[in-house]
Amino acid sequence: MQQSHSLSAFSYAISNGIERASYYGIRSILIIYMVGESLQVPENDALEFYGMLTMSFYISKVFGALLGDLLIGNKTAILIGGLLQTLGCFLLCVENVSMLYVSIALIVIGSGLFAPNVFGQFGKQYINKTKIIDAGLSGYFLFINLGGMLGIIIIGYLGDKNFNYGFIFGGILMLTATLIAYFSKNRTIDETQIIKEKSNEILKKIVFVFVAIILAGVFWACYEIYFGSVLSLSIIGAIDVGNFYEMTSFGAIIILGILTVIWTFVYTNQFSKFCIGLLISALAVSLLITLPETSNDGNTNIIFISGLLLALGEAFLSPMLYAITTRYSNPKYLAILLSLVGLPILMFNKIAGKISEFTYDFKPTGIFIALTSVLILFGIIACIMWFFQKRDDHKLLLKVK
Repeated sequence: MQQSHSLSAFSYAISNGIERASYYGIRSILIIYMVGESLQVPENDALEFYGMLTMSFYISKVFGALLGDLLIGNKTAILIGGLLQTLGCFLLCVENVSMLYVSIALIVIGSGLFAPNVFGQFGKQYINKTKIIDAGLSGYFLFINLGGMLGIIIIGYLGDKNFNYGFIFGGILMLTATLIAYFSKNRTIDETQIIKEKSNEILKKIVFVFVAIILAGVFWACYEIYFGSVLSLSIIGAIDVGNFYEMTSFGAIIILGILTVIWTFVYTNQFSKFCIGLLISALAVSLLITLPETSNDGNTNIIFISGLLLALGEAFLSPMLYAITTRYSNPKYLAILLSLVGLPILMFNKIAGKISEFTYDFKPTGIFIALTSVLILFGIIACIMWFFQKRDDHKLLLKVK
């Protein structure tokens, strides 16, 4: 049976991309707004608040997913969350510290309701579409990255002119995203049949998802430490870190677009992509091992090539955790599960941050050697899982031919 992407999947991906443009755009000007002449929040307080804000979004998504899947329905959660987030953006125009906190609370609660339920609805478009689920999730991450980048550029530009312009535009984006998602058609799914088909080998499916969480977590931890080490190179003048971030972000968008097309027509299982992504990332890091701690054009080129390779590795593996979760989950609780599997990534990032605090006295060379070794090790583990999932694919794909 021929499998294809649905218009609803595209609508949910567009909606989420627009929401990410609003979220990242507002976030990019928030601290400058807080410490500016209007509010005059102390810089340390603003930075501490910003850190709490990031954590709050992860937590709110779990509660939003629970409400959407178990109580009020995904579409209702999307509508309420989107309207709350829109209102929060507009209320930021009121130059008052108390109203600032009210606005941020509305944005956090709204995003917690909106984002996981849109993600869950998107994932349901690919239930029993094993051949193209990786393409679908790669496309979804493409819109996340594209929306985030454009939101930072556009809202950042408007915020430089007048903060209220940025906040109003963020609210308009959010309202647009809400309407697109709310009026997107749901795919009708025979959940009873799916549950029956997936109840035979529960332990195997739990193992697949658990290993995927570990592999993704290790990658993002290494990613965090890698960028911290690259930042240390920027301090000694080896690279302009701003250009480096822009280059890798743009590279990730281009690569995700290409891979979305490839995975639509060519199927290889998710752990094969984990394996390739981790090994490419190991190659990216290994390029920096012999890098001299001096600034010259040759060094800069090597670092940029390393960043592009890391973006390629990220594009291979980043969507696969959610592809595996979608494939092996009960769609009735998909928003919950998609929000929960992201929490360990946050934990891995926190661990990486703590590790980075103890690596300041180490030379970058030693850090890059350690990261390369870890990525190769877990790439080998992904290769082993590739073999086990390949046997599972053989049985599953016979049903969809």
